[in-house]
Amino acid sequence: FDSDVPGELLKELVRQSYELATAHLTKKQRAELAELAGRLKARPGELTARVVVENRYPSEETFSLCFDVFSPEGRVEEYGTKRVTLPAGDRDTVTLRATIYGAGKKLWGAEKPALYRLTLFVRKGDRILEYVPVNVGFGTVSHAEGRVYRNGKPVELRPARCDATTPAALRREIAALKKEGFNTLWPDTPQPWWFYDICDRTGMYVIDQANINTSYETGNRRIGGCLSNDPAWLPEYMERTQAMFRRSHTHPCIVAWSLGGQSGNGFNLYRTYLWLRTADPNRPILYDGAGGEWNNDLPLTR
Repeated sequence: FDSDVPGELLKELVRQSYELATAHLTKKQRAELAELAGRLKARPGELTARVVVENRYPSEETFSLCFDVFSPEGRVEEYGTKRVTLPAGDRDTVTLRATIYGAGKKLWGAEKPALYRLTLFVRKGDRILEYVPVNVGFGTVSHAEGRVYRNGKPVELRPARCDATTPAALRREIAALKKEGFNTLWPDTPQPWWFYDICDRTGMYVIDQANINTSYETGNRRIGGCLSNDPAWLPEYMERTQAMFRRSHTHPCIVAWSLGGQSGNGFNLYRTYLWLRTADPNRPILYDGAGGEWNNDLPLTR
């Protein structure tokens, strides 16, 4: 979050993780899935926010990094403050944690999108320098044997292609798609911030796709034969994949990642798959152009 204010403290929210269980489902039986779903309902929500902070003043300064967590009904569930002292021009990562009791009964899902609200704000004396709201949906996403699980229960993704035009148009389109039985949006490229915010609120899953689309020699599998198999293009592929992940991974509506549009296959898409798998061990990663290769977790197409 960049600002022209000299003392702006929140440069970016690097990582916010929220989960009720850390298990990654690989080959769970139905009984085990039912047991997991039962445990989720009984557990409190553990919210962790890692925030990169920066002091842009010409001298050492002390700030207060504050947070509030609001329930889906608008009640304050938790709040806190951490004092941060930084030398001039320095930065650090501050970790905020909160336990939200009762969150296990309000898990986010397409049928019931229970949405909590985390607000982060920076105070220096009596002045609030910055205020940042973040959507929070408690629960888990995992995949096993070609299926997706949300909160321990299998979910059949029914995707539709959709690219944002305006917030009002998106709301109308979501309402129409839901009537037709669709529960997932699969846009061609990363979307504006309000696209994910609306999907969080309306209970629409999103497969977020990296801005990688090239039709040049997609069938040529020689090294350098197509852009996806040309290592010289790896920095561009990686930059676009990481940008997609970092701007939207905190949104509960994100159910899967897509490596890009039809762009052949090869070294660069192998590497972006591996980076995403390390950054997000739980969500499935799709690539419609994998052609049966290993860098595609689900047999899903649009």
